[in-house]
Amino acid sequence: MFDITVIIIFHREGAFALPALASMEELVYSAREADIRVEARAVLDNADDLTRRLVASQGAWLDEVEEVSFGDLGLSRNKGAQSAKGEYLAFLDGDDLWGTDWLRLAYAAATAPDAPKEAIWHPESLFFFSWNDFDRHSVSHQSHHDAQSFHFFHHPGADSDLMLNTLFLENFWSANVFASRSLHLRHPYKTAEKETGFGIEDWSWNIETVWENIPHRVVSDTVHLIRIKESGSLNQKNDSEGLLPHLPDHAWPKFDTLYKKINHYDILTVSISERDGQITDLNQALAEREGLIANLRDEADRIMIEKDREVRNLRQQLNQILHSRAWRVTAPLRKVVGIVRQGVRVVNDLPVARRAKRGVERPDVVAACPQLRGGRVSAFEHDALLPSGNHRAELITDSGKLDFHRSCTA
Repeated sequence: MFDITVIIIFHREGAFALPALASMEELVYSAREADIRVEARAVLDNADDLTRRLVASQGAWLDEVEEVSFGDLGLSRNKGAQSAKGEYLAFLDGDDLWGTDWLRLAYAAATAPDAPKEAIWHPESLFFFSWNDFDRHSVSHQSHHDAQSFHFFHHPGADSDLMLNTLFLENFWSANVFASRSLHLRHPYKTAEKETGFGIEDWSWNIETVWENIPHRVVSDTVHLIRIKESGSLNQKNDSEGLLPHLPDHAWPKFDTLYKKINHYDILTVSISERDGQITDLNQALAEREGLIANLRDEADRIMIEKDREVRNLRQQLNQILHSRAWRVTAPLRKVVGIVRQGVRVVNDLPVARRAKRGVERPDVVAACPQLRGGRVSAFEHDALLPSGNHRAELITDSGKLDFHRSCTA
C-alpha cells in the first residue's frame, strides 16, 4: 500500500518527455525522503515511437508503465486511477514541469488535522512558459510585448456563488490535482464527445466536483509549470473543435445571485459615476488653484526683480557717498602723512647718538646756578657721546632742562 500514486500521461511529446520525467523523478524522491511511500506510474496513450523509446530509456525508475489506445486524456486518467495502489492520486502531463516539493507539501496539506475530510488540492501558482521567449527578455518591470510566458495564482476556493457562476465561463484550475483515489473512482473523468460538442475533461471534472460541494484548496508555496506549444496542444485542439465542458444535471448558473450581483454592480457604477464627477470638479478646482498659484509666483518674481534693482541702486549710491567722504577725510591725512614723512626724513638726517651714561646727580650745579638756588630741586646730568667725539651734557631738573657743552678728545 502506498501513500501516493503519481501518474504521468504521455501521448506524442517526443523530446519534451525528457525534462518532464526528470522533474517527476525529483518530486518523487523529495517525497520519499520525507518518508512518504510513493508509487510512480506512466500511462502511454497512443504514444509515438520516439516518446515510447525515451520513456523506456529514461524511465527505468518508474514502478510501472502502461500502454493504452484510448486517444482520450480523460479515459487515460481513469485507467491510471484504476491501476493505482496509493491512497492519494496526483496526475501529471507529459510535457510539463513541477516544483520539487509539490507531492510532499500536497500530502502534508491533505493529511493535516484541520484539513477537510475530502478535498481537491491545486498548486498555488501556474507559470505558462514558451521556449520562443528565450530572446524576449524584459529590461524593465514591464514584460516584453512579444512574450507569451505569464503566471498567475490560483484562487483558494470556489465556495461563493460568484465563483460557481464564473466556473461556467472559465476553468481557472489546471489539471495538476491532488486528491484521494476514492474520490477519483466516484467521479471519473468524462470522455470527449465531439459529435455533441462536449469534452474538456479537467474543466468538466472541476464543475462536477464543485457542484458536489467538494472543496477545492490551494497548497502554499507550490508551482505547476505548463509548456506553451506552437501547435498540437490539447487546448488548441479543444478550441478548434469548439468543445464545451460537460455540465451535471443539477449544475446551473444561479441567476438570483447574478441579479443581485448585477444590481450591486449597478449601484457601484452609479457611485463610481458620482465619484468621477466629484473628481472632475476637484480637478477643475485644482487647475484654477494652480493658475492662481502661477500668477502669484509670477507677481512675486516681478517684485523680487524690482527689489533687486532698488538694492543695487542703493548700493551704488552708498558707494559714491562713502567714496566722497573718504576723500574728504583722507586728503588732510595725506597732508599730515606727508609732513610726518618729511619730518622723518629730517630726523633721519640728524647724527645718531650713542648713549654714554645717564642719571648722574649734580648737586654742585644746583648750588652754582642762581636760577636753582633756594628751591627744592635736583639736577641730573645726561651725557651723550656724539659721532664727532664731543660730549653733550643735558641737565635735567625739576623745573626744566638746562643745556651746556663741553669738549674733550674721545
